[in-house]
Amino acid sequence: AVDGMGSVLVDGQGRSLYTFANDSEGVSNCTDACLQNWPALSIGREAELNAGLGAVSQSSLGLITRADTGALQVTYDGLPLYTFVGDSEPGMATGDGLNGVWSVVRPAPLQIGQSASFGDILVGSDGMTLYTFANDPEFDTACVDQCALNWPPLTIASPADLSMVDTSVLSADISYITRPDGSTQVTYDGAPLYGFIGDGVPGETNGHNRNDVWFVVPLSAGAAPMFTCSVVAHNNVNLRNGPGTNYNRAGIFTGGESRFVVGQAVGADGFVWWQMEDSLWVRSDIVRVDGACEDVPTVAAPPAPAAPPPAATAESQSSGSNEPPPPETTEEVD
Repeated sequence: AVDGMGSVLVDGQGRSLYTFANDSEGVSNCTDACLQNWPALSIGREAELNAGLGAVSQSSLGLITRADTGALQVTYDGLPLYTFVGDSEPGMATGDGLNGVWSVVRPAPLQIGQSASFGDILVGSDGMTLYTFANDPEFDTACVDQCALNWPPLTIASPADLSMVDTSVLSADISYITRPDGSTQVTYDGAPLYGFIGDGVPGETNGHNRNDVWFVVPLSAGAAPMFTCSVVAHNNVNLRNGPGTNYNRAGIFTGGESRFVVGQAVGADGFVWWQMEDSLWVRSDIVRVDGACEDVPTVAAPPAPAAPPPAATAESQSSGSNEPPPPETTEEVD
């Protein structure tokens, strides 16, 4: 963070990063003497390009090959990035506004992202889905301690960070609260915002409807998800990679857990199987339906796994080989 400026984009050494107004997307016009004062943010190879945890989305970063040196220069939203020789230590941004053409990069802490199931939703600067907590009072938080570890609050270094948000695309007001630990948490329509540690990449909404109290935030107030069917497991049941017990097990659907359904298919066993957002499947007769599931689209099943090798011949079987195979664990069923 920079005093009076809030959060800014920095390099791996904590130096503030800038854009040059005379550049165009994908093109650097800072050369020769300009580069002596404004060194290009360069890396040795593409594999080194890393947005950093909780910084900005990886998709917002890119690379150009400089025409003068051949170096790979990092870009943010297509614009080349630079440091400034006048910044002698982290936390400085003395180049901001110089000559009316240099600007420190301040990513908006609240942005619009997309989900396959919900369309446009609120996301953080790193592109990860944001949620509200039904147990929170208005402009207050009830999510502390372990809850806050599982659902990290969307915090900002300074209320000034909110000035970077494009509020014209939002349907409610943004503000902030001071959390019990003194940090500043962003609110939307009075509700504090959180991430979820169960989401691995932008676009995932694995936290939606968790325990019936956590919800994604659609862009438009009252907007409904593209699909409104969810299922709840009565007991621990198997999740599979496709619609049928011939597919490999891929996890456990915990009893009482709710998951969002995005597709359905009839398996070789004749049962309807539900496909969930994470592309895993569960058999329809062992879960409870919640919502309007009659409109869930039929989707193509993934390729079935190869058939197992044929059983051993009678000559090679041991004396007890005619015993039936053991049943699946009683704690988990398909």
